[in-house]
Amino acid sequence: RMLNIFRSSGRLIWLPMYMIILTSIVFLHRRLKGRESFFLLLLAVLLQWIDIREYAMEKGEYFAKREHKYQIMWQKTLIDNDEQRYKGFQFMYTDNDILLPTAYYAYLKDMWVSNYYFARSYEEEVERRIEQCQKELLEGEVSGDVLYVFQEGTKGLENYPLHYTQWYGHIVGTRDKIDNGKK
Repeated sequence: RMLNIFRSSGRLIWLPMYMIILTSIVFLHRRLKGRESFFLLLLAVLLQWIDIREYAMEKGEYFAKREHKYQIMWQKTLIDNDEQRYKGFQFMYTDNDILLPTAYYAYLKDMWVSNYYFARSYEEEVERRIEQCQKELLEGEVSGDVLYVFQEGTKGLENYPLHYTQWYGHIVGTRDKIDNGKK
C-alpha cells in the first residue's frame, strides 16, 4: 500500500534510484583501483545502452518522420454510426492496455469510462465493480447505452446476453447488435 505513491508518479522513485546508483559508483571507485572502477563503470554504461538501444532506435525513427497521424481506435467506424446511443464504456478486466485512448475518445464524445484512473491504486474497487457488472449481466440486466469491453480470449462470454464484435484485439459486447455500416 505504501508504495502505491510510485504508481501514480513514477518520477518520484528516480531520485532515490539515482542516489543509490551514484553512492554505489562512489563506493566502488574508492574500493577498487582506478582502472578497475573505470572498466566497471564502462560495463554498466554498456549494459544500459544494450538495454535501451532498440527502444531508442524505434523512437528515433518515429520522430524522424515529418508527418504523424493519430486516430483513436474507437473512431474507426465500430460505433461511429451509433455513437449517440452509447453513453459509456464498462471495462470487464483490470488491465489498462487501451484505457488512455478509450478515455480520450470518451472525453471527446462526452461519455464515461468505468474505471479511469491510470495508476489504479484502488484495484479492489475496480474488481468489485467488474464482479457486480458480471453478476448483473448473468441476471440479464444489460444496459443498452453501454459498451462492455472484454479482452480477447475471455472465457464464459456465451453466458452473457450480449452481441459481440471483435475490435483491435478486444471484444466489445452490446445489448443490441452494432450496425457499423459493414455488410
